[in-house]
Amino acid sequence: MKFALVVLHSPDKTESQRRTLGFGRALITNGHELTRVFFYGDGTRIGEPGASEARDLWLGLSDTSATELAICSASAERNGIIKAPNSFVLAGLGALMESGFDCERVVTCV
Repeated sequence: MKFALVVLHSPDKTESQRRTLGFGRALITNGHELTRVFFYGDGTRIGEPGASEARDLWLGLSDTSATELAICSASAERNGIIKAPNSFVLAGLGALMESGFDCERVVTCV
């Protein structure tokens, strides 16, 4: 089954990050496909310089599963993030809509 995740919490919410990453890893371990993680709202703060620890954890998941890591461009702009970090992409809400069409499940993580 294909899944996408929408991350709404900021990277400094360590328990939420751990829970969301654990869910993503569990999906992959159980044979599901995690096609995209879409960072929206406070989640776009993953692109800030101080978020390198959380960012590295997401990069590890992406490297082992070919999951796209997308940061909402409008939310990123509101948070002062102009450029996506390495291995992340800036994407519009159309990418989130596309996930809804391409995946069987889109799970919002708060």
